[in-house]
Amino acid sequence: MVSPWKERIPEWDEPSGDNDRICKRFAKREYEGHGLSIPYRLFLPGKAQKCPLILFLHGADVTGRDNELQIGAHDIGTVFARDMWQNVTPSVIVAPQYDNGYHWSRPATMGALTEMIEGLCHEYPMIDPDRLLVYGYSAGGIGALKMIKRDPGFFKKAIIMCAATGSEEIESLSSTPMWLFHAVDDDIVPNRTHRFFGDSHLGSALIYEALKEKMGDDIHYTEYATGELMERYGVNPHCAWVPMAEDEDALRWFITVGKNTPSL
Repeated sequence: MVSPWKERIPEWDEPSGDNDRICKRFAKREYEGHGLSIPYRLFLPGKAQKCPLILFLHGADVTGRDNELQIGAHDIGTVFARDMWQNVTPSVIVAPQYDNGYHWSRPATMGALTEMIEGLCHEYPMIDPDRLLVYGYSAGGIGALKMIKRDPGFFKKAIIMCAATGSEEIESLSSTPMWLFHAVDDDIVPNRTHRFFGDSHLGSALIYEALKEKMGDDIHYTEYATGELMERYGVNPHCAWVPMAEDEDALRWFITVGKNTPSL
């Protein structure tokens, strides 16, 4: 399954050959609340033990209500469902999908997502409510940052790819350890200053600069040089999720929240 943006940006990445098989392991569900109906995919680990819940927020390239594109268009939405990472830390994965009327950053959408997660924690006692994680790319990264600002401490770790956020309440992001990823030559969401809904937002480089003194080792920033994503991966420089999905240090850091980090 291919993102609709492939027609506009031919160098957008495509899913790997086994992604469809992994997608089939995600159940299709729908959440209703806050006046919204949100389709989502749910992955449950094979081992029924206390485990993290990972919320994945997709970008604007796969909006809709088909409940497939959000994990089918790229590998990034299914990366933690792969055996390699389930063997490190079994985890529940939730991948909702929004349509163009309900961006992740809208208060009603954020409220619905929070209630959906709380409901899943009640439905599945295997979920450790003290190990809620979030990651997202582009609009999904923007939404993840907004949710962290809205409810500091709700998520215990975050991975943010090719995203930005407003300068207001920037200090509240320090409640959540995070790893930022961005390419210098990203011209869809620039890594320094980005205009979003008419307002100026801070890209990953400026977020890192604003928080690194306060957060210390709780914030990381991986920056890709000009031309690196095209030369190494053959993808548009906005596609920071492609190399991120191969970054074992970052993936292991994220998935092993609340426990010692094992070797693979």
